[in-house]
Amino acid sequence: MVLAQQKQIIRISEIEIFPEYLSGYKSILKTEAEASVRLEAEVISIFPMFQKEDSTQIRILEIYADEEAYKSHIATPHFQQYKTTTLEMVKSLKLVDMSAIDLETMNKIFKKEMETENKQELEAIFPKGEKGSNEFFTGNANNFGFQLDSVFTTVAGNVYFKPGARSNWHTHPSGQILIITDGVGYHQIEGHPIEVIKKGDVVQCPPNVRHWHGASEDVGLQQIYIVPNTEKGIVNWQEAVTDLVYRTRTE
Repeated sequence: MVLAQQKQIIRISEIEIFPEYLSGYKSILKTEAEASVRLEAEVISIFPMFQKEDSTQIRILEIYADEEAYKSHIATPHFQQYKTTTLEMVKSLKLVDMSAIDLETMNKIFKKEMETENKQELEAIFPKGEKGSNEFFTGNANNFGFQLDSVFTTVAGNVYFKPGARSNWHTHPSGQILIITDGVGYHQIEGHPIEVIKKGDVVQCPPNVRHWHGASEDVGLQQIYIVPNTEKGIVNWQEAVTDLVYRTRTE
């Protein structure tokens, strides 16, 4: 645990906001902080504060699991939206990198880290693979493609979604089959309610039908995907699944 904490990035953002934008900025920041902690398993803390004597002085305690987690965070759609919509609101910005005095008690101070340890761990069947592009996924998802002979005209592989991660809306010219090997997640065909998917489920999506799939908020998802008849095409990626759509799942 201590070794993992030594890789953490700890930072305090010192921000001054123009007074006329203060109310709007606080609202946008609140939304961004909530989304970051909920959707990104390796964002440990995004904790905004303001000075009692001067509310235009904002401070944000940021803690990330490691450098990769930070780089992934700043590339997410929700952070990019925060950055672009608040650019003219910010009078000054200073990022102060910090080091923890007491690493051994970090997991007692931040409840999320303790909860993360207690979350269900997925049983890995295949190598982790490559991290999915932020252009096509919200949160952290890794893809391991199977090496299949072209005679089968089929693409297959394994995707591991971390809690809160999901694909964009997309279609497949010949449809797609998902075999859930571990965890809990969601799948939705456009126009239909969101369905909960879990270990042992087989999901079939018809050709050229918009759908998305991903993990639940608290438990990751591991799936095998099969896309047949690749001579017709493999996948057509579309827009990201919004937080609003993700939250309208059925239990």
